[in-house]
Amino acid sequence: LGTLFGEVSITSAMTYYGAYATSKGVSSSDAYLLIMVINIAGIPGRWLPGIFSDIFGRFNVAITTLLFLTFITLVAWLPFGNTLGNLYGVSVLYGFSSGSVFSLLPVCCGQISKTEEFGRRYSTMYFVVAFGTLVGAPITGAIIGPDKTHSGYQNYVIWCAMTSLASAICFIISRYFCVGMKAVKF
Repeated sequence: LGTLFGEVSITSAMTYYGAYATSKGVSSSDAYLLIMVINIAGIPGRWLPGIFSDIFGRFNVAITTLLFLTFITLVAWLPFGNTLGNLYGVSVLYGFSSGSVFSLLPVCCGQISKTEEFGRRYSTMYFVVAFGTLVGAPITGAIIGPDKTHSGYQNYVIWCAMTSLASAICFIISRYFCVGMKAVKF
C-alpha cells in the first residue's frame, strides 16, 4: 500500500503538472521545461537516498523522503506555485524528493522478503500498483474538475500531498511491525 500511494502521488502530480503550470499563466514550452526539471532533479533524488539508505536504513530513508515530499508539496508548491520562478524552485525540490519513490520503495519490499519469496511479493506489489496508477490519473482529473478552476488545482496539489503522506504512514506502520519504534537502522 505504501508503494501504491507513493506512485499514485507521483504519477498524478506528473500527469497534470504541465496543465497546472499553464493554468498559472506559464507558456506551454515553459511547462514542458518544468517537467524536464522535475525529471532531471530526480536523478540525484534517486541516487542519494540509495546511498543514505545503506547508512541509515531503507525504511528510515524512505519514510524521511516521503515526509519531505509531503512537506514540499504542502509548504512550497501549494502556497507558492503561482509564478514561473517559483515553479522552477518547486520543480527542483519536488523532483529531488520524489526521485526516491521509484528507486527506494521497491527495495523496502526486498528487505522484508526472504529470497525465495521476493519475486512473488515484488510482482504482487506492482500488480496492485499498476491498477492504482491506472485509476490515479482519472481520479486526479475528477478532482481538478472539468472547469479547471483555481480551487480544482489547489485540490489536486492537496491530493498529491495526501497520497504521499498516506505512503509515508504505510511505511511507518510496516516499520513498526518489523522493528517497533526503536531508533535502529532499518
